[in-house]
Amino acid sequence: MSSEERFAAYLRATAATIVAGALLIVAFVVVVDPYRLYRIVDVAGVNREKPRPNRFQDEIKLANALAADANAVILGNSRAESGLDPDAPAWRERGLRAYNLAIAGTGITTAKRQLDYLIAHNHAPKMVLLGVEFLDFLVDPGSADNPPGPDVIHPSDAWRWRLETLLSLNSVGDALTTLYMQRYPDAETLTARGFNPLAQYDSMARREGYYALFRQRAQENARAYGQKPMRLGSDRSGDFDAFRAVLDAAARHRIELVVVIYPYHAQLLAMLDQVGLSRAFAEWKARLVGIVDAARARDPRLQVVLWDYSGYGGPRCEPIPRPGDRTTVTRWYWEAGHFKSALGDRMLERMLAPTSDHQTADGFGVVLTPDTLRYDAARLAAERAGCEVLDPALFAEAAELTDAARPARR
Repeated sequence: MSSEERFAAYLRATAATIVAGALLIVAFVVVVDPYRLYRIVDVAGVNREKPRPNRFQDEIKLANALAADANAVILGNSRAESGLDPDAPAWRERGLRAYNLAIAGTGITTAKRQLDYLIAHNHAPKMVLLGVEFLDFLVDPGSADNPPGPDVIHPSDAWRWRLETLLSLNSVGDALTTLYMQRYPDAETLTARGFNPLAQYDSMARREGYYALFRQRAQENARAYGQKPMRLGSDRSGDFDAFRAVLDAAARHRIELVVVIYPYHAQLLAMLDQVGLSRAFAEWKARLVGIVDAARARDPRLQVVLWDYSGYGGPRCEPIPRPGDRTTVTRWYWEAGHFKSALGDRMLERMLAPTSDHQTADGFGVVLTPDTLRYDAARLAAERAGCEVLDPALFAEAAELTDAARPARR
């Protein structure tokens, strides 16, 4: 065999090895299926539990929502992703197949884009549950409004993410993580319907106690709130415009819309008050009510209920375990910003009930309208006074943390 022939044989062998290796990687990722994109193998103890993806979360969740043929979706940030369980009984009682599309760190513009994608792919849901985040609507005093940009192709319609989730070292790593995590119930995971149960918080609470979880997140919040701008954007700013667009889309496509102001723990509301954001919070709620009423006037087909779960009373005043306590288990909250699915289930039971049951007064959750808004300040004041009696240390610590972070304010 000549040197040219040997070299050609070497190239063929190298190419065959590369192709075989690529095929093995593809086969491994497809069979283990860390992102639930292929659904060929689903075996308990092997690959049924999946890790929460660190990339392409939007694309992966949308693909899974379509595959699950969901007719109800949950939109919002991490509070919705880990607090509102699409497998809660209330969904089934309404005959709905829910999927949780909420993504940590995102705002209402992402929610609008996700809804637009579902509608464009002929999967307009029957119901949308939209969590809205007050802090997302704050803008720097000197900044111009930032309206949404022009509509562009959604990343889920591009080919790059599909290729990278099939053939990349990151995908191989996530597949190995999938195999490894089956033996560890406290691994960070994402359920088949997009819910993040924050299982890793459970092990942290057992090791360090719930006080450590509350304290760490409160310190982070104090630093962040100390640097937050103190005013809302105009009614034509990006977030308000995106909210208006969601309402209009719901009306056009006959989607039942449930809008939720999250049930922040009393500690978090006390910190917002300490940094001077209570007035902006009240103004924000009033603007949401005004935008909802204007949307109803534009299109009478709109079915929307605006729920306000903010406040200081009931479960929102759940006592924070004391330092060093590693045995007390909280019922409603992981920490002040993230409520447990037990509280989310209670909210869903109320929000998904027939409309005639919405006004049942139980002290937790208010349908926000111009009429109920008139009593909101008095309600919050009364609830705060009651919570201060039950847990004065909660408010003292909120003041301590925000005072300590105050030098960071711009």
